[in-house]
Amino acid sequence: MTKGISAEVIAEVEKVAAELAVVNSMIYLNGVDYTGPSPGVRIEWRPNFAVRYLTVVRDECIYALDILA
Repeated sequence: MTKGISAEVIAEVEKVAAELAVVNSMIYLNGVDYTGPSPGVRIEWRPNFAVRYLTVVRDECIYALDILA
């Protein structure tokens, strides 16, 4: 849900998610076959907002949980 968040912030969050997907694909090369520990919930800080996200390595997904603006 993005109620109350400006279109500019949403566009920036989408860019951050794309960047995180690239970075995580380089860190966790074996994706669905990964057997190590979960990286857990993390926060990516930007000048005007932060994104709290969860990387699910075996599903090869990143979930944006919160936008802290």
